[in-house]
Amino acid sequence: MEVLAVLAHEAGHIHAQHLLYKVAADLLFFLSDIILRGSPFAPLAELLSLPIKIALVTWRQKAELSCDRAALLVTQNERVVASTMMKLAGGTLSSKLDLDEFIAQAKDFDKKGAEDFLHKFWTTLIAGSMSHPFPVWRVSEIIEWAEKEDGYKRLING
Repeated sequence: MEVLAVLAHEAGHIHAQHLLYKVAADLLFFLSDIILRGSPFAPLAELLSLPIKIALVTWRQKAELSCDRAALLVTQNERVVASTMMKLAGGTLSSKLDLDEFIAQAKDFDKKGAEDFLHKFWTTLIAGSMSHPFPVWRVSEIIEWAEKEDGYKRLING
């Protein structure tokens, strides 16, 4: 079932045409870096382009979370999606990990993010340099969406 979750996630990217936007964002980052590198106005231009870069990184992170929802819609089991994320995070050690503990960690992560501004700030700052959100963050989002009455349940129940 984890393979199905991965395929559904990737199909979500295709369906939402994320590749087009990802390539455009990467090209924008690349061109701005090349153009600004030798410019005497580089620090000012970098500062002015910062909100755009933050918006693009945020969009990329949200695109991943949206495709995790596609995986849940296809598998119809949040534990399968959580198990997939745990295996991606654990790599070769994933057979020694406990799914229930990973889900508990994800719920704790979500709770800390809601209660502690510094936790949310550092998480966002660190994750901003990554192509995908932390697996535990992804699981916390999937669990939250699966449990919401106006989220996954509404789509499945009609």
